[in-house]
Amino acid sequence: MPYLLPICNDSPPTNPLLHQPDFPNLINIQTRFENIMDETASSTTVALDLKRSEMAIRDLTNLVKVSDLVAKDRLSVLLDSFIGSAKTTGRELQRLGSRVGGTVDSILAMDDYVLRFLEQTNKVPEIGPVASVFQALVPFGASPAQQALVQRKQLETLWFQATGALEDNIVRLIMEAEGDVVLLDRLEEDLKVIHQMLSREAAQVDMKTSELLAELWTSLGGNKRKLANFNSHRSLLANIDVYRIRAAKYITGTLFQLQQLSSDLEALRDRMVAPLLSSSDTHIPLEVHISSIRKGIERLTEGRAQAKAHENAYLRQLVDSIDSVTIGQDS
Repeated sequence: MPYLLPICNDSPPTNPLLHQPDFPNLINIQTRFENIMDETASSTTVALDLKRSEMAIRDLTNLVKVSDLVAKDRLSVLLDSFIGSAKTTGRELQRLGSRVGGTVDSILAMDDYVLRFLEQTNKVPEIGPVASVFQALVPFGASPAQQALVQRKQLETLWFQATGALEDNIVRLIMEAEGDVVLLDRLEEDLKVIHQMLSREAAQVDMKTSELLAELWTSLGGNKRKLANFNSHRSLLANIDVYRIRAAKYITGTLFQLQQLSSDLEALRDRMVAPLLSSSDTHIPLEVHISSIRKGIERLTEGRAQAKAHENAYLRQLVDSIDSVTIGQDS
């Protein structure tokens, strides 16, 4: 009978989706940025130490230029080069820390957007039994199966947006961290050459390298204020390589973690686009996605706040130490 209304078929389509978004595992990868934030916060503090050492080297360079050292011209050139390298390295270390913080902010913004969408999707209005029967008999609007299909496609789209943005950020951070490693290696080579030249100069006058530096620092005689400055500089100069080693440790640690994140994210995306061999009923419930994203946002927000607090505390400590030195010199 052609005038009868067809019964709406709610069965899933014959060509089911082959993609299974997995936000819980994606959140697990994202929250590992907590450790990366700790590493880069530490490297930022080392960058400030390098800045102080850069200033000490600048004063040493001025002393070398007016000294009686045999190779003072060449040593002055090397010290000037080191000042430029230290300045660039310190700036790039601080920039990496800012980039990591920006990446976490981007992740949080994306996660918040996904969470809001999923929460709205999860608010499906209930209908009474009469309306349910009527909807089954009269095919107006989308059927529950069609609605589920649209929601799955929207979930897929959000998944690819989130993983794509994370992948782009990780690639950029890896490139920056690799660049910082190169800068730190150059700094090491500059320090080696400078140390070799100072050692040769010290041998000429039969004294240790540290004694030679002390002689340079105290060459201006009885100016107690400047001598106090130079004593502080001697300590900074002695610690330059220590700062470099610490920075290299933090940056290589950051680089390793970023490379691991990149590898794990790639594996997760591969699993996502692979055909599902199990039943289509094994999908992750919407509530699990929502719960995982909420927890991830909380953890990253707390980690971001802790990293900022760590940097601010070190900055306050640095300012206080500079103020105390200045007060001591003026007295």
